[in-house]
Amino acid sequence: LRAAISRFLRGQHYDVQVADSGSSALDLVSDRRFDLILLDLRMTGISGEDVYDSMRAAHPDQAQRVVFMTGDLHSAAASRFIRATGRPVLAKPFTLDELATRIDQLLAPGR
Repeated sequence: LRAAISRFLRGQHYDVQVADSGSSALDLVSDRRFDLILLDLRMTGISGEDVYDSMRAAHPDQAQRVVFMTGDLHSAAASRFIRATGRPVLAKPFTLDELATRIDQLLAPGR
């Protein structure tokens, strides 16, 4: 899924960086600023929840750019966590067109 999404977004002319684990994601946000961060709740190593909490503590500006992706919204804990963050979420499964529309909305000027 990660490879398909990154290929699609590169085809849409976005500059895409990919993290294959929670610790890689934290390294990336430490090294550069992103306009938008797609963060899966289920990641290798450090969970998406812990990545987000670490970002909020160390890089609050980056945490405000997070869009969660998850297929786990039926989990009460995941739903509570996402609601508490106030960040947008893309529920899996989603189509690439739905992803593109959501990204366009979130990156629109004045947002």
